Amino acid sequence: MLKQLPSVLGDKNSYLIPSDRDIGWGIKKPRLGSKVQEKELESTFKLDEMGWSANRFLTMLLTSKAGDEEKAGQVTYSKDMNRLTSITLAKTVEIFNALSPSRKIRYTFEKQDERWVLYDDGVTEYSISEASDGERSLLQYIIYILLCPQNSFVFIDEPENHLNTALLCTLFDFFERERKDIIFIYCTHCIDFIESRENAKLLYLKGFTGKGWNIEPVDDFDNIPISVIASIIGTKKELLFVEGTSTSLDNKLYSRLFQQFRIMPVGSCEKVKELCKSVNGHHTMFQRKAYGIIDNDFRSPHEIKKLKANGIFVLAFSEIENILICEEFVEQMCAIKNDGDLSRATEFKEKILEMMKHDKSKIMTDYINKAHLNMRENPAFEYRSPLKLRREIMRLNRKSTQKLMNEILKFRKELDSIISEANYTKVVRQLPNKRIIDYVTILGFKNSQEYIDELLSYLDSNEDFAHQIVELYFSDLNCGSQSAVIPLTM
Repeated sequence: MLKQLPSVLGDKNSYLIPSDRDIGWGIKKPRLGSKVQEKELESTFKLDEMGWSANRFLTMLLTSKAGDEEKAGQVTYSKDMNRLTSITLAKTVEIFNALSPSRKIRYTFEKQDERWVLYDDGVTEYSISEASDGERSLLQYIIYILLCPQNSFVFIDEPENHLNTALLCTLFDFFERERKDIIFIYCTHCIDFIESRENAKLLYLKGFTGKGWNIEPVDDFDNIPISVIASIIGTKKELLFVEGTSTSLDNKLYSRLFQQFRIMPVGSCEKVKELCKSVNGHHTMFQRKAYGIIDNDFRSPHEIKKLKANGIFVLAFSEIENILICEEFVEQMCAIKNDGDLSRATEFKEKILEMMKHDKSKIMTDYINKAHLNMRENPAFEYRSPLKLRREIMRLNRKSTQKLMNEILKFRKELDSIISEANYTKVVRQLPNKRIIDYVTILGFKNSQEYIDELLSYLDSNEDFAHQIVELYFSDLNCGSQSAVIPLTM
């Protein structure tokens, strides 16, 4: 597409730096009978078939411009070169030496075939042909963009090729400041580079229609981060937003249970809700459905109903750590660790049931705090007088207090029933203590991390078992239903 853009614009000041650009700096001699008809910048990456090196050609153009500038008196003193020289040549050396992470460069006036020399200690010198890909690519970009005429359009396909992300961002930060007359157009897969561009317009290339390119602007999508947009565009799968980061337990577990989805960890549960709603609200753009999984955290039936409308799955367990010690996981891992003997699994479950009795007050405290947070109202007050406002606030407080107390008493009754029943599955769904998984040492594991690692490894190699877990605890989501919620069962 980029190769067609300059001709589409019909602008002689349109320049293309292709993704497959030649960055070699070995000396190439033109083939017999071949010559460059026009010594113009746009010819740079079209000369390889004639035996010309792009970088040799660029250096030739730079040398020619330097000569013209010197004749016109457009010179400056270069500290890097320790002499008066043309402004463009001095700037080329200055920019390279400012950005290069290791070696410096100088321009030689003695050798016509190889003008550039690298050095690192002021004594040892290296030929430019011995430079790294990053160094050669850096110098190529600097020369090319400095030679671009005023008010140019510069199209760069995959600018990340041959450069690390930090250097890439720094380089184009510099050029976007120094060459404000140039409009830079990047076609890139590098999300970090995309996010680093300021005052930029993002375009989504949806595909070729047969007659033209289907391009859609991506300017404002309800604060959906560019990294998320780029990740969505890069997959054909349905999306599953989860809490945590790429290294969190949420991502590690769900990526094994839901391989049909693109798992996208986005931080907090609030972010999961926000992104699901935003993505599903832009179906024309993304053309795929988004779902989410969040911890239960004693959410009210009213909140769960609201979440259902936006495709949010509410976990059947208070927290994700709890599902790791569900009965199916515990017994399977115990059998593997103890040659089929499940006596340690029984001992483990008895320990958790015992803990439930001792931790009743902790569970109640956790419920009260989360229930209070979930039940808070944000009413719209109307000011008439201080007295009337005070009465309204007091009325609301009485109403909220009574509602919270009713819910607390109801939960305490249900909790007493669970403890009395000694139902392990119901107990595990309620316990809020993230440290309960540490008791897997009873099963024969050194620590909780070894248990988690072996569990995830087992899921990797046993799809049938993973599918069984999905059917038990995530059946609605597994079917792709938007009403993907399993309530916390007492």
